[in-house]
Amino acid sequence: MSKSDDDYPEIGKRRAGMVLVCYGDDWPDQFADWLRLLVVDFERLSSLTSEFGIDLTYEDGVSPIVGIIDFCERLGIEFSVTMWEGSLISGFYHFGWIKAGTVRSAAAHGKKLLRALEGRADQAIRQKVIADLQRIKNLDEFIERTANDRDDLREKIAALSTTVQATNFALDAANEKISKLAESDTKEIDCACIRMASALLSGEASRVVAGPLVLWDDGNIYAICSWGGSLIPEGSSPAVLLEAIQRSGRRVVLVKDATVIGGWLNPNYRKGPTFINGWSRVWMLREKRTRNFIVEPPEYAEQVRNIHDALASD
Repeated sequence: MSKSDDDYPEIGKRRAGMVLVCYGDDWPDQFADWLRLLVVDFERLSSLTSEFGIDLTYEDGVSPIVGIIDFCERLGIEFSVTMWEGSLISGFYHFGWIKAGTVRSAAAHGKKLLRALEGRADQAIRQKVIADLQRIKNLDEFIERTANDRDDLREKIAALSTTVQATNFALDAANEKISKLAESDTKEIDCACIRMASALLSGEASRVVAGPLVLWDDGNIYAICSWGGSLIPEGSSPAVLLEAIQRSGRRVVLVKDATVIGGWLNPNYRKGPTFINGWSRVWMLREKRTRNFIVEPPEYAEQVRNIHDALASD
């Protein structure tokens, strides 16, 4: 089987707004760190319910989750399949992709789903065991059976307790790693800043959004330079580009977001994140209350509102 980076990408590869999080021959066996921990827990539950002949479900009327691919699909992972052929053999290679920016929500959903599956499995196993015991008519057989069950249960509880502790420790470490990587990942905004700079240099009439900066089709740059008192993170691509644009003498409409999210006498404002990637959708956000933009020059206030409405509706 020939293998290339294009045909068989590695975990973390991005394509068309999707990120590769798992792959494998016939079924996935390589996973992103956050997903591997969830899959290990799922396989443990799947093996346990299979031992008792019970379907792995989390709600009445919901179809059982059968296999790793089915479980991953419930987290929002989409699979593509590539057929390969070798010497007298062939097979199918499965790739699991998830939308960029949805890893955290998928990981949280996975943990919630596993808790629901575990609760249902525990209930079903208890009912199965009780039903089996009720069928026993001989007292000696009942005593022997329950004695064995108690020993087996003690061993399983001890083993599960150890597994859960190890899994939780690894999961916490993985979530911390994912969080740090997400905070430092500026690729999307960096690329947008390059596109904006290119459009400005070429005089191209286009709309480009680079986090807090917007090049609109009226030829002006609109910049949310302050978000609840937080300035654009120093040294970030948008901050560097904005400074260069201002030095060039080009018109820049400066916008301060002073949206109140709580309090009256002592208002609370939605503050901008410390890391620039947190500003990637600052123009698109909608609040329960109307967002308050302070615009300089003020005659562009209506255009700023139009830009926000247009971007927030995408």
